[in-house]
Amino acid sequence: TRHPAAPPRPGFGISSGLRYGAVSRLRQAVEQHYGTGGAERMRLSVVRLPELGTGAFRCPWTPPEDHHYYADGTFRFSRSRQNVGYVDSVEPGPPGWFAIMLKYSDSPFQQGVLLRAPTPTERRGAADESTRTTSVFVAQRTDVARGWVSSVPDAIPWATIDVGTTAFFDLNGTRVEETPEPSWRVSRMARDPLPNGASQPPRELLESFTAY
Repeated sequence: TRHPAAPPRPGFGISSGLRYGAVSRLRQAVEQHYGTGGAERMRLSVVRLPELGTGAFRCPWTPPEDHHYYADGTFRFSRSRQNVGYVDSVEPGPPGWFAIMLKYSDSPFQQGVLLRAPTPTERRGAADESTRTTSVFVAQRTDVARGWVSSVPDAIPWATIDVGTTAFFDLNGTRVEETPEPSWRVSRMARDPLPNGASQPPRELLESFTAY
């Protein structure tokens, strides 16, 4: 419950049809009405991503990266380019998966990504034994941006992919040592809470956008 003297807390729930542009316009309207910093003072909370899609992801790539995703779809990565942007759309993926489309503030390139939680039989490894750290399967096609929505090979041996590792598979689900085109890149990423328990992006991150 909210104390009668506490300020209202505008909030919006998960909606796959809510594009990021609508979130931006909403923030602008709040700022125009309440002044600079109004969204923070009013504690505006926008949730577009499922809980599984928010947090601090440790990407086991070469070199490794840290990816921070906020509940409204804003993200920031630790690399130097294509490192700030937003999730433009959230869609149902294959059974058990959800699909997100990434857009970057410094590039017209778009990236489609599939995510799902491990099943009970797949939950093994140090990351899954912590009360605050979980793991997430992240799958990406190497050759297309939007081709990921239709299917993921059933033959991929998910339980053999350890937390903190990345593997490549051909389109039949066979593990390969070299990266063919096309192929699937599958990572099992450790996911931690965002710093300071944040769910909404900080102002300085929003202000760093150069394009929408």
